[in-house]
Amino acid sequence: MRPSRLLLWLLFAALALSLVAVIVPALPVDWALLPLAVVLIATIFDWVISVGPRSIEVNISHLREVFVGEHLEIDFKLNSKRKNGSLPRSEIKGRLAHVDGFETREEFSFGKGNITLPVLAKQRGRWTIDRLWLYWKSRLGLIEFIPVRKIDLAAAVVPNIRPITSGQIDFDMRTAIFGEKQTSQRGEGSEFHQLNDYVQGMDPRSIDWKHSARQNRLVAKEMRAERNHQIILAMDNGHLMREEINGLARIDHKINAALALAWAGVQGGDQVGLFAFDARPRQYTPAQPGRVAFARLRSQMAELQYSSIETNHTLALATLHERLNRRSLIVVFSDFVDPLSAELLLEHLAVLNRHHVLVFVSLHDPLLQNLVNQRVETMDGVARSVSASNLLAERRLVFEKMSSMGIDVIETTPVEMTPNLLNTYLAIKAKELI
Repeated sequence: MRPSRLLLWLLFAALALSLVAVIVPALPVDWALLPLAVVLIATIFDWVISVGPRSIEVNISHLREVFVGEHLEIDFKLNSKRKNGSLPRSEIKGRLAHVDGFETREEFSFGKGNITLPVLAKQRGRWTIDRLWLYWKSRLGLIEFIPVRKIDLAAAVVPNIRPITSGQIDFDMRTAIFGEKQTSQRGEGSEFHQLNDYVQGMDPRSIDWKHSARQNRLVAKEMRAERNHQIILAMDNGHLMREEINGLARIDHKINAALALAWAGVQGGDQVGLFAFDARPRQYTPAQPGRVAFARLRSQMAELQYSSIETNHTLALATLHERLNRRSLIVVFSDFVDPLSAELLLEHLAVLNRHHVLVFVSLHDPLLQNLVNQRVETMDGVARSVSASNLLAERRLVFEKMSSMGIDVIETTPVEMTPNLLNTYLAIKAKELI
């Protein structure tokens, strides 16, 4: 509780009148206290007839699990503790305690005592909102009530698997496995499916001569794309991954796409594993099949901490190479900023590429692109634009070297990352590169 501006102005006016009563000889000295007494009595009367903090209770809906990058709605409802009581007539405002993982309006109004407040989940983790500040004025506007309510609202912010829960990935994978895509792969796979009568137009190399001799007719082998491949999601969790793009850290965009790929791999009959690293290898989960493995991967990625350490690609990729004992599809979610780190990255990617199939996933740098595209009017602006253009040229050169090595490069926006990654995965399976 604190005095309002109106009360302060009234007190100044009362002091001025009291001063006049003291200075002017014709006025009785006892009148000097009269203005102050009137203001004091009015304040007490205002406090008595107003709805105080003890008369209001706050009911809040329980928070739930929310996907990173999406909004969570919190329902607030103010009720009077008194029987047949009412809420203050003046506007009631609120403010939540600041939490790193959430973003919302600094101040909001309850209107008629209810409000549904949208809160943006910006970072993964389990976050707790523990305090709510309220504010309203008294009946006469002389007093401002600012009580603090202790609340315990906890929400788990997890990676976004909206493409999975929507069923879109299941549809795409079933189409690839059981639909037209599979039909076009007959005779191109490496896993035997069945024998069929040979008809004109089939590849003569598919004829099974032993069975043809036994049955006295030409029969051909029908092959299917081999399943049970090993996919390793190599997640760079260094300080570069903390840069925000479209309101989310790079690592969150990549985790969302990685989980979509993991689910597609599980649906396609492959095994999926995780390798997380920054300055040194942090976590390694061998590739495993089934939905249980996906649930484990989702939990482990949700627990990845935001790191401020520079990535050591040399140690990380060398360690991963030592741990893999069979040909695998390795999807490297990483990035670079300077030519030196890019050269070291290329050197160790080349070693992995001799034994495995590699996909390198990176996000466009919006800052560099904006510096190149913006209109410049000063020499400093020209210098920044030229520097940004050179950095983009160096990035393109590095990606061209990766492509010439046989590495699939995906440099895209957050929105297009997941579909591009899934299309690349399906293309690799169709070509039987693993």
